[in-house]
Amino acid sequence: MKVRNSTIIDKTAEIISVILSPITSTIILAGVVYYKYIPHTLRDFIIWLTLSGGFLLLCLFTIFFFMKIGLVGDFDITDRKQRPRIFLIFIALAVILTAISFIIGYTEASSIMAMAIVAFTIAVLITFFWKISIHTFTLNISLLVLYDMLDNPLLLFIFILSPIIAWSRVYLKRHTLYQTIGGILLSFIIYAIWKVFYPYNIFNLRPQ
Repeated sequence: MKVRNSTIIDKTAEIISVILSPITSTIILAGVVYYKYIPHTLRDFIIWLTLSGGFLLLCLFTIFFFMKIGLVGDFDITDRKQRPRIFLIFIALAVILTAISFIIGYTEASSIMAMAIVAFTIAVLITFFWKISIHTFTLNISLLVLYDMLDNPLLLFIFILSPIIAWSRVYLKRHTLYQTIGGILLSFIIYAIWKVFYPYNIFNLRPQ
């Protein structure tokens, strides 16, 4: 019975880790940006779906390609030293996505995306020296943006997801408790800084 319970907990932790992965966080952010800053026409929906979906697929392709050629050992990129190289590619792809969005005319959306790039870049720089949890960082910052944009007190319950994903990462021995807490704290710090600049469109620095 004890072995069976342990297996159930293992599976639960793995499922939580997959469901609340950075992929989910990316989808949340893309959805919030669309809802708040992209015109709700069929044309713009298709364009945004193509851009954000293409970005996500390219990131996934990069991970699988790196796994195929042996540059990363697993999908979670557990080895800290393997992370910076592939994360820098993600940043480059995000910069391209932001540039295209700006050229198309999604100026406000581009500003939010630029802030997200800065946030992830800070996390990557930390990764050079310490294995901060990208799961907890990306999930919590996406929840903060979601809560901020929708401005609904009822959404406070979503933050229970942060300790849940932290538990799963520690249980699976992917991170230490401090690394998961570090990811959450970093998201709050960056969110606080973002709120200072949020009233401004960073591409023309004027109040919105």
